[in-house]
Amino acid sequence: MANPVESFRNLPPWGKAAVAAGGAGAVYLVWRARKNAAAAAASSASGSLTTPDAATGAGTGDGSVTAGPGTVSGTTGTTTGYGSPDQWAAAAQAGLTEIGYDPQAVAAALGAYLNGQPLTPAQAAIVNAAKAEFDTQGLALPPVVLVPSTPPAHTGNTAPGVSGGHVISVSTSEAVVGWTGHNATSYRVKITGPGPINGRQDTVTAPKAVYSGLEAGHSYTVTVTPVGANGHAGHPGTITVKTTKGK
Repeated sequence: MANPVESFRNLPPWGKAAVAAGGAGAVYLVWRARKNAAAAAASSASGSLTTPDAATGAGTGDGSVTAGPGTVSGTTGTTTGYGSPDQWAAAAQAGLTEIGYDPQAVAAALGAYLNGQPLTPAQAAIVNAAKAEFDTQGLALPPVVLVPSTPPAHTGNTAPGVSGGHVISVSTSEAVVGWTGHNATSYRVKITGPGPINGRQDTVTAPKAVYSGLEAGHSYTVTVTPVGANGHAGHPGTITVKTTKGK
């Protein structure tokens, strides 16, 4: 049987601190001690069998294995040493943090995992590392479920739009207006205001409209409706322009 003092000396620094603090570290120590004990027993058994007595069939060894003609007896442990998934997660968090994992990332990943939430690829990697290092035999743990990937947006379904309407130039009878288009291949423009030009509609492909024949000192409104490649129109925008007064 392993010397407890020697076992304590062989622990990593954080393991020694965990023994003193108890909690998750103590759970980890129980797991590590059982693992070391199992390895020591296997090593001792492999080199300590003796030839059974011819008359009785009894054999002697180091107390861990006895054998007679044609028979070998023994037991195999089937528990992890963790009383619950929470204890397993606490020990795993302490162990992964010790070897360099970010403690907050580990806590978030294991917490989401035990709650049955979908995990990101990074969180799934942390959970799998915890399972590899800390035996989960006998524990009822949920499956690892990944967050479904989001497909890229289909730009063909993006509605056309306009923004940033402004007056490029204006005089007593002429005006040039412009805007910024989004996902539009053409624009329907309509001007309203005094004079014969009122209500005139045009279609342009560039984000600009030029008007002449306006009346001096009056305001006009230009309504711009964007049209997408599929022919669908987006929400219109308006630009207000006022011509200068004549002398």
